Amino acid sequence: MNRLVLFLIILFYGHTVIEGQTDPQDFSARLKSLFSRLAVREPDNVKLKVNDSIRILIDDYSLSDTVFIHRFENIRNLGQVISGDSVLKVLSWNIIMSDGISRYCTYFIHRADSGRNRVYSLSGTFSEASIRTDTIYSEKDWYGALIYDIKHIRQDNDEYWLALGINYGNSSITRKVAEVINFMPDNRIIFGRKLFSDGEKLLYRIVLEYSVEAVASLRFVSDSSLVFDHLVPFSPQLSGDRRFYGPDYSYDAYIRENSLWKFARDVDVRNEER
Repeated sequence: MNRLVLFLIILFYGHTVIEGQTDPQDFSARLKSLFSRLAVREPDNVKLKVNDSIRILIDDYSLSDTVFIHRFENIRNLGQVISGDSVLKVLSWNIIMSDGISRYCTYFIHRADSGRNRVYSLSGTFSEASIRTDTIYSEKDWYGALIYDIKHIRQDNDEYWLALGINYGNSSITRKVAEVINFMPDNRIIFGRKLFSDGEKLLYRIVLEYSVEAVASLRFVSDSSLVFDHLVPFSPQLSGDRRFYGPDYSYDAYIRENSLWKFARDVDVRNEER
């Protein structure tokens, strides 16, 4: 009974905030309080219940008219990014379970031509298997990530969104990914396209894997340039085991030329930034 009452209270407040009948600051404070509970040591079943409450609020928020102009302040564990064309907004967060594995919750909010937001609420769990670079992912099998940047890319009559995300959740490896987001005519969202040429083959996405003890960058320096740390093994004997890779303080890049992003080794980041 107590759980039902809590659910109804949250649902009521979620709707009244969206309709403008409740102080938005109060709404933000409740959301901040819920996120803070995900960051402390709580049993898994408690974290999942808290996360259900967060999703009830975010569900309504995602459909609001103001979602593309509003930003939550001081909620550290909620990622909020919006594309330069103000057509795609992504909200993402993760839950670290008692076994150290991360679960991801990601909302892709697409401003549709009809004026009503299309909301794609996805979940993913960290997997020991690498993120593949030779396939398309869908809502059902998306791997999950915290999205920290997005670019809207338009080439002639073609367009897509390129998102940068981080995927981590065990004690040995971190992944960063550059992912292509496509919205299909039947309203499906899919991830990945053969747009990245590494000099030998075409990849559906860029994936970096490296040690959790290392810090590696993957970032846009322009609408047509994506720069990242060159990763090497800590010693030659560890070659091939990505748990023991880190940056060597040189940089590689993918440079967009017409419809493809082409690999470039050992770029001068200072020149790229200019």
